Amino acid sequence: MIKESGQAWDRELEDLLLRVGEHYGRVEPRRRMRDYIHGN
Repeated sequence: MIKESGQAWDRELEDLLLRVGEHYGRVEPRRRMRDYIHGN
């Protein structure tokens, strides 16, 4: 159950990052945003 909810969270997060990422002109800010959200 926990593993499934974690996988679902990862999928939703990737969808969100794809939608928001198009507002950034370069890949570096998108990667920083992704890392920040992931807690890296």
